[in-house]
Amino acid sequence: MADIMVLDGDDVSDWARVLSTSSWKHRDACLHPNGLLKFDLDWKWPVLEILDAKLYLFVEKTEPGAAIELWHVQDDSWSYGQSDPEDLWNWPVWHSIGVIGFADTASFSMDVTQHLREELLARDATFSIKITAAGNPYPDIRISSPLAPIQRMRPRIVVEFVGPLATPPVPDLAVSTADLRLAPMRPAPGDSANLQAWVRNIGPGDAWNVPVSFSDGPPGLGQPIGTAVVPHLPAGGGTAAAAVSWTAVRGLRELYVTVDPQNTIGETDETNNSDFRSFLVADREAGTDVIENVESFEYPGLRAWHTDFDVPKQFTYPGPKSFYLNRSGAEAYHGDYSLEMFLDGTADDGTLWIESAVPVDPYRWVDVEVDFELFRYYADIAFQPVVAVSVLDPEVERDFTVLPVGPQVGWTLHSRDASLFTGPYDMVHVAVGLTVTWETPGTFYLDLVRTRAIPKTVAVDLPAATGARSTALLSNRPNPMGPLTTIAFRLAQASPISLRVFDTSGRLVATLREGTEREGFHEVHWNGTDDNGTAVPSGVYFYRLETPLEVESRKLLLVR
Repeated sequence: MADIMVLDGDDVSDWARVLSTSSWKHRDACLHPNGLLKFDLDWKWPVLEILDAKLYLFVEKTEPGAAIELWHVQDDSWSYGQSDPEDLWNWPVWHSIGVIGFADTASFSMDVTQHLREELLARDATFSIKITAAGNPYPDIRISSPLAPIQRMRPRIVVEFVGPLATPPVPDLAVSTADLRLAPMRPAPGDSANLQAWVRNIGPGDAWNVPVSFSDGPPGLGQPIGTAVVPHLPAGGGTAAAAVSWTAVRGLRELYVTVDPQNTIGETDETNNSDFRSFLVADREAGTDVIENVESFEYPGLRAWHTDFDVPKQFTYPGPKSFYLNRSGAEAYHGDYSLEMFLDGTADDGTLWIESAVPVDPYRWVDVEVDFELFRYYADIAFQPVVAVSVLDPEVERDFTVLPVGPQVGWTLHSRDASLFTGPYDMVHVAVGLTVTWETPGTFYLDLVRTRAIPKTVAVDLPAATGARSTALLSNRPNPMGPLTTIAFRLAQASPISLRVFDTSGRLVATLREGTEREGFHEVHWNGTDDNGTAVPSGVYFYRLETPLEVESRKLLLVR
């Protein structure tokens, strides 16, 4: 019998994103290569032997074909604010944990059993990891965790060990924002929609008859939507979908999913049992699918928006560094409030912004319009407004477009129009803010931020080289797959279908979907198990879509 120890949250004692040999960001929203990460080891538990240890991370942005390498760091004396940036940039590594490549956004795990055994043998109190990537500059990779309800950056190590008082293995049920889906993605008020969540079991014990509840608003405070029951979640990464029907209500809705809401199932960690995702339910313009959102900061909180920044700490120019984004009544273009943005650039430059996400249909061209009012007391060209429109979450200054600025003071209207292809993504991220290029402080006010997403009606070429109105089986992502992959397909019209996975000998492995499906775009997840819930070995597999009119197959690679 074995016990489980989970290292995350407060156990992640330090991390740093090293920008260059002269700067870094402390506790960035995400890790980037070159980065350092430190776990505190809780050896006060009697650990006799480590049986297994897995490091879980999530890549939320990557360039195609990019790869990272994780290293075990023996010297744990590095820390933010004490070590010189150049020292961190060149911090020595001990030996490699492993290399992993990515084609798209994906979760992954790496075996760190041997490395923790070394730390246990030395009775070391910390375990440090360095992340690197080939090339200079490094490819644009952002690493976070899919299991964090609040912290986007929350790596985790799950350790299976033997101690004097070992207990039976128990599950660890988990959900995240990325697991919540609404179909249709952009319902109008009164529409019936299917609300679905993928639930994971990342613990060492199986879970049976798992209740999954949904609510419009926080559990216990919001409006209950319904509850579904997952019959079985296998240990070690088992996944299953739970879904309920919801009648859409106008406004910005925070839809929550909660696994085991009454805590009737014993778990190793219950902090990852609930999460939410915001969905905008708005009236459509007559005859169109246009989604419009206006923010004037009249109500406390940012509703559909959240703040972010890229303000590196540089040691070449020591000095005070402060910045903030606060709702303020000092100036207002519309109503009584605006968003006050202050950046003390006397030590270095930086960028502040607020961002939101607009729901869109995958594999479609979308026109996005953004405009906002910006107030300034004096014509300082060191400060410039910036805008980002992308299917990827903006993280650094280079993700933004700098807008032209003239000599005007007071309120000035700024706007940006962009046309982009959504690909496999179902959200477009919109961000507006301010950047400073010279060493000078400044205070500005932002108001009446308006975004509009207008889907185009033109046909789109899909990866299967067919029109958007044709039936097509699309490439799975990621490929190669790890614990989970997404298979997408499009139907020209409502039709009976079957989607199955076969091995190289032609033997049926799993039936992923069977029955009549509506016209349009569909996504199905496969967790690398057969119809009996047994994990299949690494290797090449084929997934096949069959309709009464055509049959199409594609190849995928499973790597465990």
